Amino acid sequence: MILKRLRVCIVSLATFFFLFLSVEKIVLADDNTRYGEDAVYYMQYLQDTYPERIPESSQTRSAGDWLIREIGAIGYQVTEENVTWPGDDGHTYYGRNIIFTKKGNTEREIVIGAHYDSVDTNGADDNASGVALLLETAIRIIDVDTNYTIRFILFDLGEYQNVGSQYHISQASQEYLDNIACYINLDTLAMGDSMYIYGGSFDGSSTSRTWLVEQAAATAEDMGLNIGFHPDVNEAYPVPTKATGGDQEAFDQAGIPYLFMNASNWVGGNYDDSYQTDYEEVSDGMMKHRKAYDNWDFYMNAFPGRAYEHLSGYSRLLDRLIRNLSEWSTSSVDVPLEYEKVNEAVWATSNVKIRENSSTNSEEIAILKEGEPILRVGYNKEWSKVKYEGRELYIASAYLTTEKPEGAEDLPTIETVEEEESEPTTVSETKDQESESTVDLKETEMIPTESNSQSSSSKLEPILPYLSGIEMKYYIIGGIVFVAVISCIIVFLYQRKHRY
Repeated sequence: MILKRLRVCIVSLATFFFLFLSVEKIVLADDNTRYGEDAVYYMQYLQDTYPERIPESSQTRSAGDWLIREIGAIGYQVTEENVTWPGDDGHTYYGRNIIFTKKGNTEREIVIGAHYDSVDTNGADDNASGVALLLETAIRIIDVDTNYTIRFILFDLGEYQNVGSQYHISQASQEYLDNIACYINLDTLAMGDSMYIYGGSFDGSSTSRTWLVEQAAATAEDMGLNIGFHPDVNEAYPVPTKATGGDQEAFDQAGIPYLFMNASNWVGGNYDDSYQTDYEEVSDGMMKHRKAYDNWDFYMNAFPGRAYEHLSGYSRLLDRLIRNLSEWSTSSVDVPLEYEKVNEAVWATSNVKIRENSSTNSEEIAILKEGEPILRVGYNKEWSKVKYEGRELYIASAYLTTEKPEGAEDLPTIETVEEEESEPTTVSETKDQESESTVDLKETEMIPTESNSQSSSSKLEPILPYLSGIEMKYYIIGGIVFVAVISCIIVFLYQRKHRY
């Protein structure tokens, strides 16, 4: 009888550990997941599990298989594009691009890409970081109403002359290419000293197709992100164009505007993006393509917290762009309208929506009723920035006036509003207050500041991404099994004590 009870306990314990620890983790971010958290997890998992993703290797094939399973688990339908490419060295290269799509309100597409192969390194930064940000973005927007259709592509053979992207463009129909609004490339994001964005074509004398990167820079500034153009220190690559190669080149050559996100250091080295850091241990400043440097352990020792800081910033910028992209007409305005800073009371001329961003496609946060006042802190001819519950939101300028309507209430003094901005205003909230965009605004406040980001994020990185990767059902199963095991032990001890 005692042996039988022991067997029950052992089996229960084994079941508990199997369910809780052996499950393949699928990161399905909920509304409370902070920007960058999923990306940090994915970056570490990919470089740990599939290092040395050399083109045509078994590791690259296995990494691709895992990516297909993971993307399917997130909720997307995956297609594979088999790549065949005659190399300059006489060898025919084979690979596969992994493609999945999030449908938008229109068929016009934003394409977001990252290569998932590497050289003979762990490929943590180059380019598990780009793959990781792509996956986090796919998770974040899967149920979001977007104006554009979003096509995600994970390119193979990126480390051999960007063959994956070259093949994709070479096989594309003109109709498909004409339907692409822009391409966004994610590569080597996490460990360079500074966060940059590039874009535009340079023909040796002038630049063109810069509207996307200019829009991204304006958005980053508006959000308070430390992401911008590189210093104008190399006349061969005038701001904001890109220095060295990448998967964006094939799209650029097809006439498609691109945005390239990449972390580097333009102050030292050859004044291009190959120089990544001033860290003294890296003598020539380049960490990618170096086995001793492009791995998680080195990065965590040299730059604790940087992976989270960079991936968080890039994730916030990419998410905002996807939701609010606006193709600027080359025949009218090629730069975004700047906001004139003010600090004044305004009144609604009719019921008007308060939106998260300056776009009619942006999520509605609340309704400002006709005659109600609100504090305006900036405006242009199209949009006004307003303060609502301590947040900076947007209202179409045409629906606001500085002249107080007859019978309307006064706004509390501006000083009072600023001091008590966490208190409810007179604006009537709608049921959309709990929408995803509201959560995003709260998340923004949770991002570590520059002064404490390294210490706080370095503590979070080894713990929170692991926990967020385990689905809730496994916690529930584990809890049930744990209770059952404890019950068996109690019964066993009780019967042993009272068996006589």
